[in-house]
Amino acid sequence: MAESRAGSWTVGRSAAAFRWLSRLRGAELPGEVAAVVVIALLAAAGCLLVTRVRVSGQEPVGLLVAVSAAYAVLAAVVFATGPRLSRAGLHVAIVALVLGIAVLGTHARTVVGLMTLARAFQWLAVYAALFLRPREARWHALGITVACVATFGIAGLPDTAIQAVFVCATVWVGTLMLSALSEGLRTQADTDNLTGLLNRSGFTKAADREHALAGRTGAPLSLALLDLDGFKHVNDRHGHVAGDRMLADVAAAWTRTLRPGDVLARYGGDEFVVMFPATSAEEAHQALARLHDAHPARWSAGVAEWARGETLADCIARADGRLYEAKAAGRDGQASVMEITAARA
Repeated sequence: MAESRAGSWTVGRSAAAFRWLSRLRGAELPGEVAAVVVIALLAAAGCLLVTRVRVSGQEPVGLLVAVSAAYAVLAAVVFATGPRLSRAGLHVAIVALVLGIAVLGTHARTVVGLMTLARAFQWLAVYAALFLRPREARWHALGITVACVATFGIAGLPDTAIQAVFVCATVWVGTLMLSALSEGLRTQADTDNLTGLLNRSGFTKAADREHALAGRTGAPLSLALLDLDGFKHVNDRHGHVAGDRMLADVAAAWTRTLRPGDVLARYGGDEFVVMFPATSAEEAHQALARLHDAHPARWSAGVAEWARGETLADCIARADGRLYEAKAAGRDGQASVMEITAARA
């Protein structure tokens, strides 16, 4: 119980720090970016603290001040870049943190100092496992391992080989276990359990990536909202089990029909959303026409082309307006949901 409370306190304080950084910047900072800022600031403060609170009297004060300044600059650059920080920029920031630790470690004069710095290698591995994709985390674990071995070797302190092996083993065990756990949690958080499609959260992340890509390439990007007609009557007359089976069948049929690059998600209830990369609104209508043949369910749709500089919420709102226009005009599929569900029950 005490450990649970301590863990909750730690997570809560970390989340509060991230929110504080976002408020300070005036814009939402992605968690992985905010975490790098916090880590760099803590590292900078830790280096300065060692220069003030001397332990062995052999600390390289000048180097500590220089590394502290470098970490502070790194934190400022990442903070200023914020949501615009690319994936490559994030990797560069992690490598810079690792190199700073390695440089300090090679100048360690005591085993205690060297092992204290080695703990920082382990914490950076934890960061990579929690915030990065498993493959990315493994590459960083490899880089941290190389830096750790080089640091211990150059430092040349006696009887530290076994400590180096222990640190590297901890880096890899922690990376592999935490990566698997984090990936599983991310998948659960972004996936609809009933249909296996992305949920609203997962779709938002995928849509943001597609919008950023479209902005760089100049290709059109369209989305469509689809709503099953008369679905409430399925649940009312045939029960929720029949309704769930209907949603799963429709999702599977549409997934088989759409192109591999299209993104289909369950947006909520009986409403679905499809993202069409490199597709104009007119072409998206043509793609939707193929869905009529994939499954006899009756549905209505609204399509909008996502303009540059427009938010996803605004584009969804335009598509939603056209969806209800389509419902009012009766532009839908070929058979009623109730008839299909009753026939399959």
